[in-house]
Amino acid sequence: MKKLWLVLLVVVFAVLAVMFDWFGSRDVAQSGVEATQGAVDKIQETGDAISQTIQQLNETKKEAN
Repeated sequence: MKKLWLVLLVVVFAVLAVMFDWFGSRDVAQSGVEATQGAVDKIQETGDAISQTIQQLNETKKEAN
């Protein structure tokens, strides 16, 4: 139970640090969000490219038959 309280206390402290910009934490949080957004964009691009390749393969199969 003490570990749960410790984790909860750390999370609350982190939220307050970002909320009130203690220790420059907003900049750290913002750069983390930007890095995550970049990863999501890359995954979306990869998914779109794979979908396009699958469509082209299906069209090629239809033309061959």
